[in-house]
Amino acid sequence: MDTFWNVYNITNILLIILSLSVIGGCIHHCMRGKNRRWFHFAGPATALVVIVLCLKAMYGNYRSYDLHNKLIRPTQSYYLDELRLSPKDCIKDFEEIAGIVNDNYRALADYKKIDLDKLHEEYRKKVAKVENAQQYGLLLVRYFSALGNMHTCPYFSRYKNGLSLISRNDSIWVSKNHESLGLKRKDLIIAIDGVSTADYIRESMNFVYASTNDSRRKFAALQTMYSYTGTSQQFTIQRGDSVFDVEVPFYKQNQRVKKLKEQVKSKDSLRTSSQKKNDSQPSMASLLKSIGVGYIEIPHFESGSVDNFRRQFDDASEYNYMIIDVRDNPGGRQRYVMDIARYLIVKTTTIGKVTVESDTEKSYKGKIYVLMNGMSSSGAELLVAMLKERPDVVVIGERSAGDCGSMSYNYRTSHGIDFKIATQAPFLLSDGRTFNEGTGIEPDITAKEKLPWEEGKTALGVALELIKQETSFTSRSNGSHSHFVHHLSVKQVDGSSGISGIVL
Repeated sequence: MDTFWNVYNITNILLIILSLSVIGGCIHHCMRGKNRRWFHFAGPATALVVIVLCLKAMYGNYRSYDLHNKLIRPTQSYYLDELRLSPKDCIKDFEEIAGIVNDNYRALADYKKIDLDKLHEEYRKKVAKVENAQQYGLLLVRYFSALGNMHTCPYFSRYKNGLSLISRNDSIWVSKNHESLGLKRKDLIIAIDGVSTADYIRESMNFVYASTNDSRRKFAALQTMYSYTGTSQQFTIQRGDSVFDVEVPFYKQNQRVKKLKEQVKSKDSLRTSSQKKNDSQPSMASLLKSIGVGYIEIPHFESGSVDNFRRQFDDASEYNYMIIDVRDNPGGRQRYVMDIARYLIVKTTTIGKVTVESDTEKSYKGKIYVLMNGMSSSGAELLVAMLKERPDVVVIGERSAGDCGSMSYNYRTSHGIDFKIATQAPFLLSDGRTFNEGTGIEPDITAKEKLPWEEGKTALGVALELIKQETSFTSRSNGSHSHFVHHLSVKQVDGSSGISGIVL
């Protein structure tokens, strides 16, 4: 794209120079009093038209080039120890970033009551004291975190440990067995590197990108799975009456992939026939299908999400009730959200600057129950906001993460630091009281999430109970036999979205 842009500009500049030469030559000829012919007047006029068209083309191409840089250009993500900037470079780099943020984030900052001038002055002083690029990188993480927006952050890579964790408030548990580390499901992490879990979460809140305080705390708790600088952490574990320490290694992405392959190969050789048989147990969708309820899980809106949705939709759309599960969905590409939404809305729907037309022939006409939690964010919230336009949609779960419409653009400094900024001013959703940014979408029915091993109704259980009540009422009214006869119970296993049994 850069090469095309340069060649295109050079061509237009040469045409402009040639046109100016024609104009100058004609004027010079006329001033010398020589015979004036028609082309002495037509030439300058044509040259002026060419100049205008070239300038217009260059401006249009610049806008396309600029949009390409902001939306399509691949970004470069660095580990902090890979940054190669001198202390002076860090100062200049931050000035660039502060200028771009000033120009593009002012409306959001004012809405969130963030004094950008004061924030920039504070971080200028801090950046002036850094001794190396890694310190500067950590300062940038804190700076972008202070901007308080999920779509505003630098592109820095993190080390990962691969643990499956689950959190609530200031507590963190291991949600799956990790034999190689000696960790078991339900293990409670009470300290990290000697710091209590509660204090660790509070400190981690300064290094996460979130739009609400609730989502900031949730993301901070999961920060224990990642590290910008460390290659290991010491977890203090409580298991029953026992307390012990476990050293947990962190890996770069390529190291992590290699480690996972080794673990999978080792596990496959040790698996019993009964364990392998469990792999073929029915999915959530097939179990709910057996009682006449369609179920579609949408874990993200990245590549493959639309095709995956369509496959599920073909099976689920034949039923009068459908459950759409966007719990823990972090969002993704807006166009994928729009491609999926057109199958679920029944009329043209506009949220902010996004307008989606319903596929009237294929769109689902039955009742929809949406499952949402505090980790449902960005594109997931946009989809929920669109679905709430339908009167026959019920949203169940927890308030969402609070950032469903901040169009973000990518930027790169002259020193090679990539980052993105939300640029769209906050706007009200169709309910007239919920802002797309910093609020979160409130569910119609609140259902607090349970730990996988706890008893009680989850959002899924509440949805099935409501369907049971409605079908029972319909059955009594119509004299027909309902799928839901007496009792219906749902059990979640291993913290996943699978169910172990439905009792009718």
